[in-house]
Amino acid sequence: MRRVVREVVEAAAIVAGSTFAAVAYGLVHDQLTIRVCPEYFTITHPKIVASASLTVIALAWGVAATWWMGAALGLLVAVAARAGSEPRVGAARLVRPVGLVLGVSAALAIVAGIGGYALACAGVVGLGGELAADIPEPMHERFIAAWWTHLASYGVGGVGGLVLVGWTLRRRWVAGHGMIRREDEGGAARAGQDTDP
Repeated sequence: MRRVVREVVEAAAIVAGSTFAAVAYGLVHDQLTIRVCPEYFTITHPKIVASASLTVIALAWGVAATWWMGAALGLLVAVAARAGSEPRVGAARLVRPVGLVLGVSAALAIVAGIGGYALACAGVVGLGGELAADIPEPMHERFIAAWWTHLASYGVGGVGGLVLVGWTLRRRWVAGHGMIRREDEGGAARAGQDTDP
């Protein structure tokens, strides 16, 4: 019974940690991008909060647009980390890899935003159709910067989460085949045990 409870707690910790990390990223991300181009949120997004405050709007979207992705990826990682008989990976061992995924996502999102802005200023890319009419012309370049930043965050974050799933599965497989050893009273990693203390 204790083992079952421990497994449930560890899996829940992985899902909760992933969700929290995604929401924290989204909150910071949207507070920055709404300052780059408020119209990205106020014109092209539905109104989900009864406020005209940019801070409040960004807070609402920072949660609404990220919690589900964090929870979904967290569930996949939890299954990869805890299911089966191979040595398991605990929630604490995943903190740094998740941080790495978020760091890479942030870095590439910044690059995408700057790149989009530069290309828009050079006339290489631009808005068209109804979108061009809805967004004030002086904000077109900023809109593209915010848009590309969001696209990069979603794309890199999603791919990074799947890479983390693969990394977790590989780590367990390697640990189960004796290439990663955990010293314990028996002197070796045992099937069904965490790969880390």
